[in-house]
Amino acid sequence: MPTYIRFEDNKQIETTILSRKPAGTEWLKAPTEFDWHKCYCLDADNNIQERTEDDVSQEFVGNAKVNAETTISQTIDKYRREYAGYSFEKSESYRIQATAARSILQANKASSPLDQEDVDVIKPLADLRSIDVIEMATLIIQKAREAKRALAKLEECEDKTDQELA
Repeated sequence: MPTYIRFEDNKQIETTILSRKPAGTEWLKAPTEFDWHKCYCLDADNNIQERTEDDVSQEFVGNAKVNAETTISQTIDKYRREYAGYSFEKSESYRIQATAARSILQANKASSPLDQEDVDVIKPLADLRSIDVIEMATLIIQKAREAKRALAKLEECEDKTDQELA
């Protein structure tokens, strides 16, 4: 039975053995010296020829680079969402909590009365953890600082990987 090769962008992407040519114009009958362990391409005249080792190696390196960029991007995005929030609304909620916490801690430090709106934002979180509003505000500020440092580190990692993969 004859062997048929399907090409895309002039590169072999599929090979099959059938009694007759598969449907579609991209299938060509393999040359008589066809070897399953080799890669083939089409030249400018649509003739099938074996791909060079350099060509195949460059394609493998290119594919590996794309895969590495995708994996790194997914990993960085995962951690970015963990620290910045999984949505705009979550990020905005973190920002509002941090603003209220700063206001509460500044008022506490100055021995002035706490703004009721800020207390209303922080109190449910404090009640959930069975701590007072000042402790919750301190905890939120600590978490905000950690997130800020983590996000800066993620940006640094992203820049380094972009440079390495460029």
